[in-house]
Amino acid sequence: MTKIISIDGGGIKGIVGATILNALETKLQKPIYKCTDIITGTSTGGLIACGLTAPNEEGEPKWNTADVMATYETMGNDVFSSSFWHKVKTLWGLIGPKYPLEGLEKVMLDKIGDTKLTEALIQVVISTYDLHQRRPVVFSSKDHSEGHLRMVDLCLGTSSVPTYFPTVKVDCSHTSYNLIDGGIFAVNPALCAFAIAKKKKQNETVEIVSIGNGNFNKSLPYEKTKSWGLLQWGSPAVEVIIDGIGDAIDHQTKVLCEADGGRYVRLQFDIPEKLSNMDNADSKNIGALKEITLDYLSKKPKEFQDALDILK
Repeated sequence: MTKIISIDGGGIKGIVGATILNALETKLQKPIYKCTDIITGTSTGGLIACGLTAPNEEGEPKWNTADVMATYETMGNDVFSSSFWHKVKTLWGLIGPKYPLEGLEKVMLDKIGDTKLTEALIQVVISTYDLHQRRPVVFSSKDHSEGHLRMVDLCLGTSSVPTYFPTVKVDCSHTSYNLIDGGIFAVNPALCAFAIAKKKKQNETVEIVSIGNGNFNKSLPYEKTKSWGLLQWGSPAVEVIIDGIGDAIDHQTKVLCEADGGRYVRLQFDIPEKLSNMDNADSKNIGALKEITLDYLSKKPKEFQDALDILK
């Protein structure tokens, strides 16, 4: 039996996934990394996956889930901010990335330092997309051919949402990547980890706990979209594509797991539009995301108990 925890992307909405993980860890009464074989993440989920598995000098994780929650409550103004000169230079994100990456890099260096991916306490899988070769690239801590790669660099790569952050160059032994957010193809990275697990141990069943960061799908009625052109489709097209990919992965992973005798549990719930922006770092917004997550958990959804059953 291979157990996987998968964490979606979503920017500052990672506070949702962090709160769910903290609730699971509290119930299980042991560090979350000891409850699973693989942790996988895309974008903000990749940050969480690395944070929960980067070891300290005593061989324990540098972060626990409570630390992750506290970090999301404070890091927003460092990550989602830019100087007045940056705004002028990029015309407020029109001709350049909305935010520089220095803020996120500083936060991650402070939390996990120069930890190499291969030093992770358990297997970590990070999804990214390489613009140079125009293909998905999934990094695994069990791939020792790239043992020099820092968690921080891969966190920057998987978090580089187009238009929000600049692309990230990562040099490997055999090539040089130009990385952007893995959400381009795997906003829910569960299927990536499933494929890696089955390739390694084909005869083992796989059980997955997939954690979302709040779902909001804006309705686009026919009367509104029937005459849209390139200008109108620009932003909505990206949202529609990512939503479609996420829903498809959710369905496909569930079918594949269950057909193979395993289980797939998805912890996800709807959030209002006002809480759906990935870069709203206002403390009230972050507090509201945390509150709505705790409200979801207080209702004791069946999928939460199912997740506990998998991880115990």
